[in-house]
Amino acid sequence: PVPTGWKLWCKPTLAPLRLFRDTQVVPKDAAASLRLESTDGPGMGNATLSFQANGTPFELSGYIKLQGRKGASIVTMAMDPANPNKQLQFNMVTSVHVSPRLEWLPFTAQISLPPGPARIGFGMDGEGKAWLSGLKVKPISSQVFP
Repeated sequence: PVPTGWKLWCKPTLAPLRLFRDTQVVPKDAAASLRLESTDGPGMGNATLSFQANGTPFELSGYIKLQGRKGASIVTMAMDPANPNKQLQFNMVTSVHVSPRLEWLPFTAQISLPPGPARIGFGMDGEGKAWLSGLKVKPISSQVFP
């Protein structure tokens, strides 16, 4: 089953992707990961998690892993409140490419999104499997100390 809160989109002209909660392939000390997997050849798509941005900069961190041919990425998007399918801002957080078997790679990015609807996207392009685990969102303090 698709993990709670995540929505899957696949490019209709390519092989479908599947989205799973994976308890077997996880980084150290993690209970589960999110896995995207191509099923019948090369596919392209993403899993998104919607949230309400409050305009405060935040740090997005976690781990990503790829096994297969092509690539996987983590992005953030600010969406138009009047049209939830229209992006107002796009940020590439991290991406990994072409790997027979890649170990878990940590990522951290500082993100600023305007107040309003937003999404975190976990995408995959090609054949194989991609995993996301340990996703954390932490506010960044704008307070300056003397």
